[in-house]
Amino acid sequence: MSGEIVEMNDRGKENKNNVDNMDYSVKQSSDSPAMVNPDVNRLSPVFGAELMAGKKQEHYELLYMSRNLQDLINENITLIDNLILTDEQGNLVYVQTADQRIENLLTPGCSLATSRIGENGIGAALKKRVPIKKIGPEHYLHILHSFISVGIPILKGDKLIGSVGFFIPLEKDSATILQSGILDFIIETIQGASSKMLETRRYLDELFLLKEFFNKLDNDCGMILISAEGKILQVNAEAESLIGVDKNDLIGTHISSYLGDEWETMRSRDNSQAPYPIWFETEYREVGLLARLHPLVRYERYVVGYNLKIRPTVSREATNAKPNYFEFKDIIGQDKEFVRLIKLARAIAPSPSSVLISGESGTGKELFAQAIHNASYGKKGPFVAINCAAIPSELIETELFGYVEGAFTGARRGGMQGKFVQASGGTLFLDEIGDMPLELQSKLLRVLQERMVVPVGGNQAIPVDFRLISATNQCLDELIQAGEFRADLYYRLNVINILIPPLRERKDDIALLARHFALVYANKLGRGTIDISEEAIKVMQNYNWPGNIRELENVIEMAVNLCSDCIE
Repeated sequence: MSGEIVEMNDRGKENKNNVDNMDYSVKQSSDSPAMVNPDVNRLSPVFGAELMAGKKQEHYELLYMSRNLQDLINENITLIDNLILTDEQGNLVYVQTADQRIENLLTPGCSLATSRIGENGIGAALKKRVPIKKIGPEHYLHILHSFISVGIPILKGDKLIGSVGFFIPLEKDSATILQSGILDFIIETIQGASSKMLETRRYLDELFLLKEFFNKLDNDCGMILISAEGKILQVNAEAESLIGVDKNDLIGTHISSYLGDEWETMRSRDNSQAPYPIWFETEYREVGLLARLHPLVRYERYVVGYNLKIRPTVSREATNAKPNYFEFKDIIGQDKEFVRLIKLARAIAPSPSSVLISGESGTGKELFAQAIHNASYGKKGPFVAINCAAIPSELIETELFGYVEGAFTGARRGGMQGKFVQASGGTLFLDEIGDMPLELQSKLLRVLQERMVVPVGGNQAIPVDFRLISATNQCLDELIQAGEFRADLYYRLNVINILIPPLRERKDDIALLARHFALVYANKLGRGTIDISEEAIKVMQNYNWPGNIRELENVIEMAVNLCSDCIE
């Protein structure tokens, strides 16, 4: 009997070799495994039952495919009475056969990789990532010389996840099967069906994950929904705020692009333990978070995705980058001049121009700064705050500019990213700018002019793009006259000036603010509703409030702790 062997090469094209009377003299390739006896009658397992169970869980998609492919074969393809699925390494995950010879050959846990048992269609298909068939003596094992073996790789995108395979006995009509193209049609059919099944499985799993996510939505913490492959599927508002990146920019990306190797480490952790620290690295900054990863299980035991819950913690760089909590709707006031000021701040918020906020301590300068940021072009970026009066003068330069590794004795390994770089893409808030050392003012001026930063001890300039909002409780004009503040820097900072009035000039707002704080602290303490008597309101309106809103808030907090149900 004569015929043709049709085998797929590396590019998926057909190679044809004439063969006479199926009397093959095939030389084994040089990589045939010398340690395996070609006369073996049964393949030994390469892993035990426990590991095999783990592999089945890991490759649940293959088991899903096995059920559907078996139905397809049983109903439409009479030439095949067996089905074999392996993982990407050639380890047997599923076998269904009515042929006693195949059943005797394949032991649960055995390997069909060419490195283990020599040439065969399934192992070769995994190796070359194209469908391959091996005929008779092309197999290394003698027991397979009476079969045609076929392997079809299963690809999920570019990732190899396993193979589908089967054996056809070499009998009288084998040459007809090969020559007629029937076998190639069967291979095409199974390959197309496998691809569609994987796509359908992915859609169904994602629908299940999204349903689980929204059923268990908890906006008291950040939640990130992740597929089994690591793709971000959904993000809640709190996670958006903590990370400082719009959810539309996060969805569809791979979680490892933010967590690096930590993602694989997280998946192997015991999630029954307490939350652990992670570092979420975005284009703008590195955010320190406390995380707990919850596997989402389907089909009783198969992990199809994860719910990553995150909460804020101190960042690795001790950064003052803050979640963007305050918006203009959070600013309370009905005084006419104060309302006009809010309208002004709203109007200039979309502009990239520098803003100088002036006002006494406790008037709410940072609240205005955050509200402007949240209405600005850089609202998707970070809001990074630094108090120039709270940091020793010898340290403020390294805080702002950062430093490279080895810049000075005690410098941390890898250096430190400065606030200018951390704020890139968002807003830098310099509080108490009047207390910035004079020698550092010239360096700040250069950064504002050139938009480039050179870390301490470094020589490589880093481009930065941030909006600068400054705040002061001092009169900068007087500091300029005294030679303690640079005039050219002042004009750079004071492009838009917002002067927040002290509380004593907002008499109409005192009652409004007092009742607001009473409600806030009553809720915090679980006290229910706390009233404020008219007499108490009059006393507060007649007081000078040197500490402004901050002092009023503290007084109300103390009163809520001490009163029964009404502040007298």
